[in-house]
Amino acid sequence: MKEAFKKINHLQLILDLIIVFIGVSLAFLFTNYREQKMEEKEMTQVLSLMHIGLETYDELFEGFISYHTKFNTDFRNTLNNDQIPKIEGVTFLSPAYPINAISLLTDQGYEVLNPEIYVALTGFYNGIKRLMYIEQKLVNISEKSMSLIKSNFQSIKDYQFEQKKWAKQYLIYLERRKHTLQELQSKNHNLRTLLMELSISN
Repeated sequence: MKEAFKKINHLQLILDLIIVFIGVSLAFLFTNYREQKMEEKEMTQVLSLMHIGLETYDELFEGFISYHTKFNTDFRNTLNNDQIPKIEGVTFLSPAYPINAISLLTDQGYEVLNPEIYVALTGFYNGIKRLMYIEQKLVNISEKSMSLIKSNFQSIKDYQFEQKKWAKQYLIYLERRKHTLQELQSKNHNLRTLLMELSISN
């Protein structure tokens, strides 16, 4: 599974730059807003940056969903054939999501953002937080499976039983990750549509 995520490393470099740029720009603009009303041109720049970031994440989510469609099926088939899939050594790119930039928007954005965009962005933020929680659970289960090697089992059968138990738990969270990514992709599309409509109206 670790190798599968290496395929999107080139996107991560772009995402990190966007996250830093958005975070710095928003920090400046919100500070400026408290001193004087934010100019319409500045708000347009923030929304434009948001749209670029969301567009990139749409590609990222699509790649993850495609990956899980095949991987989850293969994982389930392996279990159904009474075999134990390998789940050790799972890692996720970090920082993979613009949680700080989005948090800044949701914490202070109600002062300047269109209400519809604010509500949509809050939903997107909550989805990202849920996805991060699921990814942490996958890592924890992977680590738990690795720790079984150091445990004392009376027989290989007992060891395999524990391995399979954690593999089944792992599959549950694989499916949750896929469904959460699909939900985020939908929220992302809705948010981009709202931003585009606002841009046209302005």
